[in-house]
Amino acid sequence: MNQAYLNCCSKIGDCLSEVGKLIDWSYFRPILETMCSNQSSKGGHPNVDVILMFKIQLLEVWYNLSDIAVEREIYDCLSFWHFLGCPDSIHDNSTIWLFRERMSKTRVDKLVRAEFQRQLDLHNLKIEKGMI
Repeated sequence: MNQAYLNCCSKIGDCLSEVGKLIDWSYFRPILETMCSNQSSKGGHPNVDVILMFKIQLLEVWYNLSDIAVEREIYDCLSFWHFLGCPDSIHDNSTIWLFRERMSKTRVDKLVRAEFQRQLDLHNLKIEKGMI
């Protein structure tokens, strides 16, 4: 199904997939990981994949979605799921909210937004908020 979906997306034009391919997500990981305190494999609540969580934040902004709505849309909308890298599971809306709060409190949000805008500018892209 995944390959059939990819073929269909390339025919009809999946904008999320296209943006996802142009962005070098590896630039974001070191910035985002500065706000994570549990970096060990011993006990405690595991860290979330910071790139996955950042991409969820982007979907919320682009599509004007709440935490609850984005969680629902990820399960319902194949283009969202594909943009996120086809994860095995998605964190719940409270984890999404906590991640955004941590980004804001540590001011990491400003750094990743600046890097994201830099990469968009490299490709002469402009992303506007939209609606599903």
